[in-house]
Amino acid sequence: MSETNNLNSVLIEGILVEDAVEKRGEFQDEVVAFILSSKRLLRHGDGSLEKQVNFFRVFVRGNVLRKACMEKAKKGCGVRVIGFLVGGRPSAIYIEAEHVEFRSEAQE
Repeated sequence: MSETNNLNSVLIEGILVEDAVEKRGEFQDEVVAFILSSKRLLRHGDGSLEKQVNFFRVFVRGNVLRKACMEKAKKGCGVRVIGFLVGGRPSAIYIEAEHVEFRSEAQE
C-alpha cells in the first residue's frame, strides 16, 4: 500500500488578540506566534442565533513571512491565515501558516 497525504488545509479569518511574538519552535527554529480569535454565528433549529468564539494559536516560519508578521500582526488587526493543522496531542494542535493576509481594519 502506498503512503498518501490526507487533506490537511485550513483557511481562517479573525482578529488578533495580542501582538505577534518571536519565539523558538519545537525544533528550536525561529517562529512568530500569535493567537487568532474567530467568530461565527450558529443557527439553531428554532431559528435562534448563537455567537461562537474560537481561539487558535498560529505559528509562522520562513524569514519573509515572519518579518511581515512582526511588522503588521498587532492586537486587534484583522487577519486571514492559510495553512495546515499540526500536533500530536489534541491539546497541542495549532495552525502552521503558509500564507497570511492583513486587513487594514478589524472586522467584528
